[in-house]
Amino acid sequence: MKRVLYILPALFLIVFACKKDQETKPNHRLPATDSSLMGAWKLSSYAQSSGGPVIWQPATADIRYAFYSANVFQSYGDSGKFDHYMITTGISTTAALDTILKIYQHDKADTAYYYLKITTDTLYLNNIGCIEGCGSKFIRSGTIVD
Repeated sequence: MKRVLYILPALFLIVFACKKDQETKPNHRLPATDSSLMGAWKLSSYAQSSGGPVIWQPATADIRYAFYSANVFQSYGDSGKFDHYMITTGISTTAALDTILKIYQHDKADTAYYYLKITTDTLYLNNIGCIEGCGSKFIRSGTIVD
């Protein structure tokens, strides 16, 4: 019986004294900067809501975005009318700073604004003009095919 009393604390000491390696999530949130955004992205899913919960659906269109240096933007599979981008911040209804992606055509007034969230492998764009909840989720892809 004494052995059990000695083994039990020793077992607890071994189990709880071992340093646990903290897993680093490979897809952690990144600061939304030009360098974190640069590269090729492919639409993987979209979300829409008509007053109810926002539900993500698999993408049905092959839409690809590419962000290059000097704020150059290209899109494939959609209207393709924008050719530049800019990252800014704005105040949201929660009084926190939101990261905003502005996509526009150089020397034109037509502009699209999105709330931007980015991780290592995923880009979330939520159209600022969408009241009921909508968004697009892009995954990082290797190349852009015209």
